Amino acid sequence: MLSYETMRLFFAMLAIGANIVVIAYLALVVAARWSPGASSQLKRVNGYLDGFELLFGAVAAGTATLGS
Repeated sequence: MLSYETMRLFFAMLAIGANIVVIAYLALVVAARWSPGASSQLKRVNGYLDGFELLFGAVAAGTATLGS
């Protein structure tokens, strides 16, 4: 069984990683308003993410359940 400190570190690193991804995505959204290159990158990223909404929601719910 994993120790409390190991699980705490894992969930803290997972939260930091998720925050970095969200901030990067938001920066791309803002940049896409003015830059055609960023706009094409945003379309590419949205194309990659299309169809995975339910999976991402399940991962977020599972992580929140395990972390509480």
